[in-house]
Amino acid sequence: DLAYWITTWEQIYGHDIYQIAAANAPSYLGFYLDRTRVEPDEYIQDIPDDWTPFRERIKNLSQPYLSLSWSNQVTPIEWIEFIKESYPYVLHRRYYFNSETWLFSRNKPEQTVNEDILEKKYFNPAQGWQNDPVNDTAYYYVQDEYLATFEMPVEDLIQHPSNILYMHGDFHSTASSCHLHMAFSLQDNSGQTLHWEGRQSQLECGEDTICSFWHAMRFTFKSFRCTGATIKAYIWNPDACSVGIKNLTLELRSGNPVIYGAD
Repeated sequence: DLAYWITTWEQIYGHDIYQIAAANAPSYLGFYLDRTRVEPDEYIQDIPDDWTPFRERIKNLSQPYLSLSWSNQVTPIEWIEFIKESYPYVLHRRYYFNSETWLFSRNKPEQTVNEDILEKKYFNPAQGWQNDPVNDTAYYYVQDEYLATFEMPVEDLIQHPSNILYMHGDFHSTASSCHLHMAFSLQDNSGQTLHWEGRQSQLECGEDTICSFWHAMRFTFKSFRCTGATIKAYIWNPDACSVGIKNLTLELRSGNPVIYGAD
């Protein structure tokens, strides 16, 4: 998806656009771009400790347009605000499960997008989890379900001194290999998605073996703009194999997380 948009912007704007790709595995993105002979102007693999060079570089660009495409654990938390100092108008925003693409403009266009609302819808809620009291009252079997396991008003969280929402638990499956999807979302009062951070992992556990999993989201400028919004945590199994989840815990922590990962 990101390669498609990077190629599309190149075809439309040519030398008038500066393209940034943020990914922890640039070679993976490059595999798709090599076929079109399109190359981003800048690859970023790690979140910098000092933002000054990045901000100055953006300010000194001559192109009227800029695109930012990110995926995996290189999540642009502060980047959007810094880019908007020089490119204040958003022409395009598209969100995927664990990636996103933005298109910015220096000059005010005739029409911009409502950047607070994500363009992509995600799945349909299922009927819920079935409790398995034989094993454990907190043990569930998941059958390809997408349903919030936790939700609370954002205001109740951003007043807390910690800034990391952290979800972790134990995972068991009768299959030797099974995918597990986790996500956090911010939704406004009408149910529209404002922000989403998803993570997918393939957990390979032997029979009768327990694996641990986790996902984290940092509260940012976006969170503070979501007055009246609700944050929801999701966990589901797209393979529809028999999956057990127990000891599911959500907590607030401080510091900078590694956004994606599993043990």
